[in-house]
Amino acid sequence: MQLELREGRHVQSARGQDLGTLREFVVKPSTRELTHVLLEKGVFFTDDRVVPIETIDRVEDNVIVLAETVDPDTLPRFVREHYTPIDDETGHRLDIATGYMWRYPTGHTGPFPMYPSYPLGPVTSTRPTVDEPRVREELTRNEVIGTRTPVISTDGEKVGSVSEVLVNDDGQLSHLVVDLGFLSGDKVLPAHWVEEIESDGIRLAVSNTAVESLETIT
Repeated sequence: MQLELREGRHVQSARGQDLGTLREFVVKPSTRELTHVLLEKGVFFTDDRVVPIETIDRVEDNVIVLAETVDPDTLPRFVREHYTPIDDETGHRLDIATGYMWRYPTGHTGPFPMYPSYPLGPVTSTRPTVDEPRVREELTRNEVIGTRTPVISTDGEKVGSVSEVLVNDDGQLSHLVVDLGFLSGDKVLPAHWVEEIESDGIRLAVSNTAVESLETIT
């Protein structure tokens, strides 16, 4: 089913309750897939929510209607720090004018390959290193990922080199820790920002500007 989703349209529950207005979109950069919309509610005391695409039932009379099974109160709140705004270059590639990319907050992981529907809880253990057995197993499966593997943005710029890979409890890739260079610190990139892995390096689905927006870990 094709849905015509436009910024500014009202969103309602299946029972006709006005939930707010669609303001922006959330996109998975590696597949260009629209996965969520951001629902704006209120002006001074906002209660913005994240609406997974699969919870939308239809668009009727220019109103977006959620499925009957959706409890509006259970929709996750929008936490701006969990998302990265889409810059012009990345937006052009994704063919979207306004929106965000979901990113796992630093120190968070989740299943892979996937796109999380909701903000995930923090990991209690320390970051795994490339010397740990489960990480070694992941590197063996992917072969070309290893320490010092170049990471290249859509601009064609080298962002840095892989210093660690982070995996979830199933041993699947969730993040890349990228060394930015001498005394410049690291960036933790979510795995779904990776578009392809080639023999000459890891190519991202986002621009250098998007990478720069992430917190630098020293």
